[in-house]
Amino acid sequence: MHNKGAANIAEDFTFSNTTNLYHGGNHENGISPIRTLSTTDDLSYAQFYADKTGGKVYTIEMPNDVFNSMKSSQSVWKYNDSWMGINSGTEWRFNAGLSDELNKYIVPAK
Repeated sequence: MHNKGAANIAEDFTFSNTTNLYHGGNHENGISPIRTLSTTDDLSYAQFYADKTGGKVYTIEMPNDVFNSMKSSQSVWKYNDSWMGINSGTEWRFNAGLSDELNKYIVPAK
């Protein structure tokens, strides 16, 4: 029986301190402070939206503790989203007024 040491076991797993969410749209000047922001944890779903709207895919790389705090305070809501019944996915919708916080974590579109 082989017994791996703790250090080797840790190498077998990838731990992330961030949650990546994606938005397909246009945010050249940052996220709007007066609108809710719809995101998804599915990159391909965000790309679908970007293709349909002529936008780009933006990544929001948010620390897990910030994301969890926003969920606890009901500043972000989880939905099942559908694009005209053609495609569907998980949506994380952020309340309006969070733009200053969200703009800290947005990764420039490529």
